[in-house]
Amino acid sequence: MSPQRVHGIGREVFRVGKGAVLMREGETGKCAYFVLEGRLLVERDFGGKKEIVAEIGVNDIVGELAILDDEPRSATVIAAEDSTLLVLDKSRIHALIRHHPKIAEVVLKLLCRKLRTAHYAAHKNIDLQSPECWRRIGAILCLCAEVKKAPQDLFISFFDNIKALTDIPLQRIGLVLERLEKTGAVRTNGEQIEFVDQAMLRSFLLHCNEEFIEQDFPQPTPSKQYQALQVLTQYCRPVGEEMKWVDLPRKGIVELLASSDLWKTLSPAMQMQRAEEMLQCLTESGAIAFEISSPETLRIYFDKIEAYPKPKQEIEAFQTMKAVLFRPVS
Repeated sequence: MSPQRVHGIGREVFRVGKGAVLMREGETGKCAYFVLEGRLLVERDFGGKKEIVAEIGVNDIVGELAILDDEPRSATVIAAEDSTLLVLDKSRIHALIRHHPKIAEVVLKLLCRKLRTAHYAAHKNIDLQSPECWRRIGAILCLCAEVKKAPQDLFISFFDNIKALTDIPLQRIGLVLERLEKTGAVRTNGEQIEFVDQAMLRSFLLHCNEEFIEQDFPQPTPSKQYQALQVLTQYCRPVGEEMKWVDLPRKGIVELLASSDLWKTLSPAMQMQRAEEMLQCLTESGAIAFEISSPETLRIYFDKIEAYPKPKQEIEAFQTMKAVLFRPVS
């Protein structure tokens, strides 16, 4: 839709429809746009792949570099919705600046703020190796997917919430979705999220909470129970003896579980709490039992441990997601 002059407001004010391209990356810039109503998206080409890097809202300006120099446009700008814009023509701005120093001061302050914001966003160090970062992303995506939305609306909802609830620069959103797609948790098509595997994401969030979050956890996951039992088998079974059970001090078992790699990212106090919770869970499963004669002694049954089913799919899914999501940004 081509720009339409809004009659009765002024010759510098235009109304554009959703999808209108206001400027293209590489073109020579002759003006900037001040948004009176609506919303614009700033898109850049990264090695042939186009990504949204910023959003311009009401009372914001885009294309401001054209006021300062004659360099090509650094990005493409598209109207995200029907918008009303004030066109800041380069020659008129320069004339105003020459004859009205106070206007020049306002314009320069606006440009400095924009450039400072752009510089900060470009150089902000967001750790995409952080479990906390991906835990937050996964939680946002799950919440967005719970509300039944069309693929395009789901993408916009996810985009808006990521921008509002995290410090992830907008130019990283494409990388975030690309990694999620590699795990199989989502399927995208352009600016649409066609599929979200909520069960996989919830399982991932559950494991992240258990391994990385310093807070109470309701119950150990099946895969963590299995890993704890393997620790007991490795360190508690007498070497060279075919014993079906062994008695050990309760305190020693708790310390063993706490000092293993099951919760190595947590504080020592939280590791002890997790170990206590795990021991309670394992006694309920029957793999471990209290000795009647000594409440502080526990009997570990190796045949019951060996019969405990390995949650192979759950373990492999979490390990795959960690390998894909937590890897360094190249």
